[in-house]
Formats: sequence, structure tokens, C-alpha cells
Amino acid sequence: MVIKVANEVKYSGLADQRLSETLNQEVLLALADRNALQQHPALVYAGDCGQSGSTVIKTSQIGWMGYDQLASVAESAAPGNSALVDASSTITVARYAKEYQVTDLASITDSSLFQNPGFWAQDAVASSAMTLTNLIAALAGGFSTVKGSTTVNMTLANWFDALSALEIANVSGPYMAVLHPQQYHDLQAALRAESSSAIAFSPATVEQIAVRGPGFKGSFFGADIFTSAQCGTANSGADRSGGVWGRGAIGWADATPVVDVSANAIVAGKILIAMDYDPSTAQKKVVTNSYLGAAEMIDLCGVSIITDA
Repeated sequence: MVIKVANEVKYSGLADQRLSETLNQEVLLALADRNALQQHPALVYAGDCGQSGSTVIKTSQIGWMGYDQLASVAESAAPGNSALVDASSTITVARYAKEYQVTDLASITDSSLFQNPGFWAQDAVASSAMTLTNLIAALAGGFSTVKGSTTVNMTLANWFDALSALEIANVSGPYMAVLHPQQYHDLQAALRAESSSAIAFSPATVEQIAVRGPGFKGSFFGADIFTSAQCGTANSGADRSGGVWGRGAIGWADATPVVDVSANAIVAGKILIAMDYDPSTAQKKVVTNSYLGAAEMIDLCGVSIITDA
């Protein structure tokens, strides 16, 4: 005998008692490059232009400490005057900012993020760091010395040619390389195909990644390799432009913001986070301001690596 039951209590029938979906408390970050670079010793920090009277910081270069060698001079003869070689480079600090607008309803129904000041501070710090990474990575492809071939994957020869160019130019280490992920994985493929046991890549340890960030991949023949999707394109998008350099090639600078007495704002590190509320639209505005700059300093201290994208 088959018994049919009517009016069962089913999930599908509880439309007025159940939500169409519930929100997982874990929030996944959208995909983005979050590999900050600015703490490496191969980068020159030119200083803070706050209260300096200018947004431009000038760094001098001088031919001293062994640049000019001694000449052979006869006894009782004067050596003659030597011209002192000097040059300079400048970094201009500019404003970089972003604004979010959050409505009351978004805040009221939110469970953790929008009402949490720590969330906004963390986002501001990360965004500022990645903005500076973008400025630095954009310079990697602009050196006069270029290695690699258009539409051809990066090879071990490209890597060693770049290091050789730095050594020939008397560039002091430690060296820093910033490669697009595609270039890095092409280099790894070339390493896997290499039969010589003398060529060894030193992968990043957990401790090193904790200090230098997830973009640090390891060291290879005296150069620390970082990856960044911020590396620019070249040759109408056919290639990616990474680079390797020593100290003196790229410098960066910043400025400490000043909080106006009328502003509802805080300074986190050197980042200004300001909040304002518009009652007419029931919206909170959160504005992040950071004052940054980066520039090429000594061109021969760096080598661009331009290879297939």
C-alpha cells in the first residue's frame, strides 16, 4: 500500500521563512597584484618632501670615491686640476587618491567591513603600496640597455646578458629584478630544461616571503627576483617589459600629509584617510590620499628585459 502525504514541510515551500541566500562571513579578495616592492635595498629612498618647500627632491651624483684614478706624475711636477664629474636626478612627488561612497543601507546591512575603521586603514595602506609598485614597475622597461627579443619567451641567455651588462657597467649589488609573471615562468621553464647542475635557483623561504612580500620569488645569480603584474607592455602589447637593476637605478620619494583641523581624517603611516558624511544622500565618503613619486636616476644602473607576453 502506498501512503501519500500532503502538505509536507519542505524547504522549497518555506518561501516566507527562509532567505534566498546567506552571506558567508569569509570575504574573498578580488584578483589583483598585491606585491609591494619599495623596501628592497636596490631602491633608493630619496626622502620625504613634507615641509621642504618643494614637491621635487633632487639627488646628486658625484664622481668620487675612486671614480677618478691617480695619474702617473713625474717627480716635482704638478698633477694638474681634475674636473669633478657630477650630475643629478629629480623625483617629483604627486597626489594619488581614491574615493569610496557607501550608503547607509549598505552599512546597516553589512556585518563586518564597512563599519570597521581598521578595514579602511588596511585597504588604504595596501592601495598606496601598490600604487608605488606600479610607479616602480613602469620604470623597469625604460632603461637604455635592453635584453630579450620581441615575441620570444624569456631565456636564461636574456637573464645572464642582463646581469653581465650591469657588471660591465660597474653597477654594485645587490641586484633587484622585477619581472612580469609570464616572464618569470618562462625563465623557470628555461631552468627546468637546463641540464647543467651548476645553475641553481634559490627559491624564497617562508620567512623571506613574510618580510619581502608574496611577490618575492627567490634569488638567482646574485639578483633577487620579484614578480608584478604591474610591469608594462611593449611593442604594441606583444611583449612585457621587466628589468633588473642595482642601487642607483630607481629612486622613490613620498610626503607626510598634514591633517586639516576641519577634516575628519587620520594619518596612517604616510597615508591620509578622510571620512565625510552627506546626510542629503545618506552616504559616507572615504577618501584615501597618498603623496608619492618614483623616477629613473642613473640609466646604466638598470637593464630592461623585454620578452614575449
